[in-house]
Amino acid sequence: MNNIKYNEIKSIPTVDDLDAQIAWKDNSLVLFLSTVYSGANDQRTLKRRKKPADKGAQSKLIQETFGDAAIKVIPIPTVSASYNDEMNHVDLGDQIRSYTSYEHQLRRGPWQTLLWSFLLNVALANSFILQLKSSQPRWPPYKSLESWKR
Repeated sequence: MNNIKYNEIKSIPTVDDLDAQIAWKDNSLVLFLSTVYSGANDQRTLKRRKKPADKGAQSKLIQETFGDAAIKVIPIPTVSASYNDEMNHVDLGDQIRSYTSYEHQLRRGPWQTLLWSFLLNVALANSFILQLKSSQPRWPPYKSLESWKR
């Protein structure tokens, strides 16, 4: 995959043809494994992108794409655009979960305790976010994860 050019996509389906292994050249090589996107060249989304440092073998292609512009709207793979858009939601869940922890004593091995605590915190944080986004909840919305957990 060393010969892949800037903003180029290479895609190879898995043996069972259920997943796509996708490589995309951005500033560096970015790899995806997707059950949703095929990595086909027609699966692109227009996004604002900053001009990467135009050093090395990619400098000519980067210069052709961006010219003198520091920021330009270019078509990037939809799998990457979708991932970047959704990462904000994951980060929000992680951030909310870090504010409080569920204190519950377990009498099992340390891995079961860690797994139980993590999964419980993920479920509570996700349900808290969902109730905030609900347009017509059947209860007054909770403003903090701590009050939601009680």
